Amino acid sequence: MNRPRWLLLAALLTGSARALAAQEMAVPVDVQIPLLYKILTFDRKLGARAAGDDIVIAILYQETFRTSVTARNQVQETTKRIGGTSILGHPVNWMWLELGQVTDLEAAFVKYGVDVIYVAPIRGVGLDRITTAARGKQVTSFTGVPEFVDRGIAVGIGLKRERAQILINLVAARAEGAEFGAQLLNLARVIETAP
Repeated sequence: MNRPRWLLLAALLTGSARALAAQEMAVPVDVQIPLLYKILTFDRKLGARAAGDDIVIAILYQETFRTSVTARNQVQETTKRIGGTSILGHPVNWMWLELGQVTDLEAAFVKYGVDVIYVAPIRGVGLDRITTAARGKQVTSFTGVPEFVDRGIAVGIGLKRERAQILINLVAARAEGAEFGAQLLNLARVIETAP
């Protein structure tokens, strides 16, 4: 059965979100990751922007912040369970970047061919460091921390009436080179102001 991808995304959104996986994230990681994959299929420019044959998604986290490490571990578990996933015909590969070990994010994005970043809960690190690098290298940013979207991350997952809600900072997404289709934007809460 070949359902339109917007219909599959709507079905994922209507499932109720379970208890919080980490205090800063509104929706558990095992719900976020399938949504991330679906959301990325709506980016008309991702396939052309992909640095190689694969789509590389880097999780940015902090080893010194337990909630951040927990999120990284949950992403790793979820992606292993999902396995063999592709987006727009490109295989997906995940990697981890520990923010305390990376001095130049833009250089790291180029070195590892990063196309998308998943920003775990972090503290004591200015998001502007991350958003500047993402915009500079045309890397789409994603998070499960809703307030990060208001502060310049392009895409996030929040919670509305106990259901997952897609959040899109349209200014940030465009600055990162993403072009999301109207079907996705109609399903999302769109923020159209610069942080």
